[in-house]
Amino acid sequence: MSDAQVPKNAVRSPWVVTWRVYRALLIREAVSRVVGNRMAWFWAVMEPMAVVGLVLGERQVRSVGREIQGSNFAAWAFIGLIAFQLFRTYTRLMGAIDSNKGLFTYRQIKPIDTIIIRSVYDFIFLSFIFFLFVLIAMLTGANSIVPRDALGVIYTWGSMWVLSLSVGIVGSALAALVEEVRVIIRLASLPLMLISGVFFPLTTIPAQITQYLMYNPIVHIIETMRQFYLTNYNPLHGTSMSYAWLCSLSMMVLGLMLHVRFRDKIKAQ
Repeated sequence: MSDAQVPKNAVRSPWVVTWRVYRALLIREAVSRVVGNRMAWFWAVMEPMAVVGLVLGERQVRSVGREIQGSNFAAWAFIGLIAFQLFRTYTRLMGAIDSNKGLFTYRQIKPIDTIIIRSVYDFIFLSFIFFLFVLIAMLTGANSIVPRDALGVIYTWGSMWVLSLSVGIVGSALAALVEEVRVIIRLASLPLMLISGVFFPLTTIPAQITQYLMYNPIVHIIETMRQFYLTNYNPLHGTSMSYAWLCSLSMMVLGLMLHVRFRDKIKAQ
């Protein structure tokens, strides 16, 4: 039977409905973000370059070498920064529910849908920025910025996105229950950056402290990504992507349970 012969009142597949809802939400998110912040693209490109430049300048002042384990420090710092930027998108996911409250009158749209779509948009946006940096490096001959194992980098990049989405789902549910949680979660971004080895190698920290920092799943993903990206780079002892995925999936399950249990309160926040 052709599409023209399908009755207008025919029951549509839940998968078809979900796809159409997500497509509409993604278009709405993209339009609102582009119109609301036209400088987003500029700052997304300039921020990593500026931060890496400051870190390199600081190392130059201290007369510290520009290599880590035989790898270019600029590439090392860039990987940590761009990966943490992807994780940091969790802070924006809590606002997805507030921004789309008017859509919850439609029974097909749930608060969790708006969180997922905002996370997908951020993933696409930052993936493009990441690809743009690598492309510029290839065209300019900066081979140290070109990944050694592209598939491994894609795997760890996707793993960081899943972790960010998981934290965002849990955070959005907790913020709906306790308003102060929203502020705490946003303030946690800077301390997490400092203890994730984004700007300085954790090997410079005493082993007694590092063993506790390894409970942070962000460290495992960033270190593995650097291993896939840089030649001759050895990650911290105990680095495990299995642990990172265990943390991500555990938080994902917890977040989904909270959204199901408190769905009415989350929708009415």
